[in-house]
Amino acid sequence: MILIIIVGLILIGVLSNYFGKVFEKFKLPSLIGMIIFGMIIGPSFLNFVPKVILNISSYIKDIALVTVLFIEDLELVLMI
Repeated sequence: MILIIIVGLILIGVLSNYFGKVFEKFKLPSLIGMIIFGMIIGPSFLNFVPKVILNISSYIKDIALVTVLFIEDLELVLMI
């Protein structure tokens, strides 16, 4: 079960990063590509995400939000 979670999260992370790079080639923010990739593989469209990951998705969302806010804060500090 833990192995499914780890492999699933790594695969989702790598593929969303790739989708972000593709969107950067079209001069769009990479975050848009990552969001669209998440919508495509999520339960709304193709439902490729394992049920185990969906059960812990609220924790993953909180960790992602803290990470994004932390990185943005670091960029603001470096600009000053």
